[in-house]
Amino acid sequence: FAAGRRFLRGLSTDARAGLSGLGWSYLTHGLQLVLRLGSSLIITRLVLREDYGIFGTALAVLFFFEFLSDIGLRPAVVRSTRGEDPGFVGTAWSVVLLRAVGLSVAVFGLAWMLPVLYEKPELHGVLLVLSVRPILIAFQNPTLFVLYRRLNYRVPFYLDVSQTLIAVPVTVLLAWLLGNVWALVLGLLVGDVARLVLSHVLCPPAPAPQWDRAAVRELSHFGLSIFLNTLVFGAWFYFDRLAGPRF
Repeated sequence: FAAGRRFLRGLSTDARAGLSGLGWSYLTHGLQLVLRLGSSLIITRLVLREDYGIFGTALAVLFFFEFLSDIGLRPAVVRSTRGEDPGFVGTAWSVVLLRAVGLSVAVFGLAWMLPVLYEKPELHGVLLVLSVRPILIAFQNPTLFVLYRRLNYRVPFYLDVSQTLIAVPVTVLLAWLLGNVWALVLGLLVGDVARLVLSHVLCPPAPAPQWDRAAVRELSHFGLSIFLNTLVFGAWFYFDRLAGPRF
C-alpha cells in the first residue's frame, strides 16, 4: 500500500484524474453487470421467451439507428478547446436534440413496417412506445460531456447506478403484475426518465440550446470520421440481431 501511495503521488494531476476516472468506469460496469444479472434471473421466470424476443428486436432497431447517427459529439466536446464554452455545449445539445427527433421519426415509421416483415404484430406497439426513447435520452443534461472532459466519472457513476437501481425493481414489479413484454418496455423507460431528471439535479446547470455556426462546423468536421466508423461497426454488429428475427 505504501508503494502504491508513493506511485500515485509521483503521477501528474491529469494522470491521477485518468486513473480515478478509469476506476469509477470499471466500478459502474461491474455493479450494473451484477444488478442486471440478478434481475434477469428473476424476470426470465416472470416473462415469456417470446416477449424477450419482441423486446430484443425492438432494442436492436433502436441501437442500430443510434450507431448510424453517432457523429461523435461527446468526444468532440472532450477534445475541443471550446469544450467548456456554454455556446459550444449548447450547440452540441441542439444537434443532439435534432438528431433525436430524426431517430424517433425513423423508429415511428418502422413501427408500421417491421411487424409485417418479421411477422410479429406485437412489435408494432412496442416500437411506437419506444420511439420516444431517443428524445428522452437527448434531453439529458449536456454538461455530462463537460464532466467527461474533466475526467470526472463520479457523477456518471451515480447516474448509471441510480438508473439501474430504479429501473430494475420497477421492471421486476411490472413483470410480476403484467407478465408480458410491456414490463420490459415500461421498466426501460422509467429508468430513462429517472436518469433524465437526475442528470439535471446532479450535473452543473445546462446551457440553453444554441446554434453557433463555428461550433457546428467544428462538430461536423470531427463527426464525419466518427459517423463512417460507427456506420460500418453498427451494420456489422447488429446485422444478426436485425436479420435473425425474420428467420
